[in-house]
Parts: sequence; structure tokens; C-alpha cells
Amino acid sequence: MTERFKGKPTCFVAGAMAIGGLLGATGVTHADGPPIGEKVDAHLGFTITTDYYWRGIAQENEGAIFQPEFEVGFRVWEGEVMGEDVALRPYLNAWMSLHDGGATSVAGGSSAIFEVDYTLGTGIEMPWGFDLDLHYIFYTFPSATVAGTDTQEFVAKIGYDAGNLLEILGADIDGLGLSMYKLIAVETTNPSSGADRGVYGEFNIEADYEFTALGEDLPITASIGSTLGWSYKDFYQGTGVNNRDWGFVTLDLGLGMPLTALIPEEFGEWSIEMGLSLMWIGNAPSALGAGIATGSERFKPLWHATIGVDF
Repeated sequence: MTERFKGKPTCFVAGAMAIGGLLGATGVTHADGPPIGEKVDAHLGFTITTDYYWRGIAQENEGAIFQPEFEVGFRVWEGEVMGEDVALRPYLNAWMSLHDGGATSVAGGSSAIFEVDYTLGTGIEMPWGFDLDLHYIFYTFPSATVAGTDTQEFVAKIGYDAGNLLEILGADIDGLGLSMYKLIAVETTNPSSGADRGVYGEFNIEADYEFTALGEDLPITASIGSTLGWSYKDFYQGTGVNNRDWGFVTLDLGLGMPLTALIPEEFGEWSIEMGLSLMWIGNAPSALGAGIATGSERFKPLWHATIGVDF
């Protein structure tokens, strides 16, 4: 659902400024850009899901699971490289998983703050459809009964908007999009499943198509994609677990729609999205999830619905 990360967090902002200065020194065009206030953006999201699995490991699959998220970002630098837009955007993100009635709820079945994650990162918009996201995550577990269970990770994620590739291949269809990303996460403090710090890898590819069955003001985006996660080194650790095993693979189906025709723009840009993920789980994460009721399943359908607003 979200990701986990070490180091001094301020290095990302400093690094972003340094890259911006280097680009300027090499003749990159700086854009004047909008006023300062218009360079700040914020996102608020609310997700309800049937199950919470993290990298193939069962976290909770009973009761109500509610996952709010907040993010604020600031575009500190914008410019052009060979006619292509580039930008640097440091951001802060907070994500929670609230459980009620399941194995991870507090005594009495009251709503439990199972997990709170804090992320400090920098997004780098690069030429030719590429983008790079470097972030550091603090995973905290307020409901944990054992001290020292909080985990930190550094993550590097590179994404690619493959619209240009579709055009080259002659598959440039109005409304059709294709994107992919590759992620590497390195545990730095309190490994999540053993004594050794693990390294995790993930690859995702997704195609989407926008159509206007409900009219031009209510376009619907349908998507289909797949995510593969695995352990590079010591990520899945435990008795009888091969810590370099593959983790999971999913088939993801989704429908999304903006709500701008229903909610005035002065209240933000609202959208809604619903999805189904069919997850096949490897031996290692299946064994690690056995602490959750029926957590050792090898196949799991996951439903979710999300409503969000951008400012």
C-alpha cells in the first residue's frame, strides 16, 4: 500500500537544490514559473480496503480497514532540457492504517491506529517521460506491544510514461496510456522480518484508457496492470524461508473518475477510484503472514475504494 526507509532527511532537499544549480550551470533553461503560492500542492485521500497486505505479507484481513493519507509538495525549481520540462518537488507524506475488529485491533474492538508512516522525499521530473522519486520512510506501529518494531527504509523509484514508446510502435491511440516503474528499497533501521537489513525490489506496468460514456465532464479511466515484488537480499526472513525468494505478483484492475462536474473547483479537484487486485503470494511472504488469521494464503483477491482531493 505504501512503502518503508535512513539517513538525514534534509539531504533530499539539499540534493534537489544542488541538482537544480548544476543544471543551471550547464545551460539548462529556467522557467519563470507561477507565483510561489501556486507551486505548492496538497493531496488528501481516504481508502477503504478489504485486506491490508504489504509486499505480499498479510498485515490484516479482518474487520474494517481505513487508510487516510495526506501529502504536501513544493516545486522548488522548474526549467527545460532540450525542450522538455524538468522540475524538482520535495514533499512530505503521512499515511495511516486504522483497523477495527480484526487481529490487530486494540482490546475491546475499538478502532486501532495500527500503522503510521511518515515520508520525506523529492520527486525529480526528467526529460523524455522519465521521473525519479527518492524518499525516506519512517514506519511506526503505535499499537505494537513489543518495543523497537518501527522500521526505516530508503527507497529509489524510477518511473516512465511510455506514451512516446506507443507512438513509435504505431499504437498511439487517443485516450490510451502506458506507464511503468522500478523500485528498490533498502532497510536501514529495525528490519521488518529478521535480524539482517533487507533489500526489496518491485516492478510495475500499467495501461489505462479514458472514455466518456457519462459525458465529456465525467470521463472514466479504466486500467489494467501488474506488480511483481521480490527480495534482492534478506528481505523475507524467517524459519524455513528463502530470503531471496520472489514475493508476490498481482493482476490489478481499476476504474477512476474525476468529480469536477459534481463538486465546484473552489473545493479542490476531487476524484474517486475503485480497484480489484488478484494477488499470488510466494512461499516466503505467505509464511511471514501466518500470524494473521488465514494469513498463510497463497492467493488473495483484494478490493479497495479511494476518494481523494488535490489542491
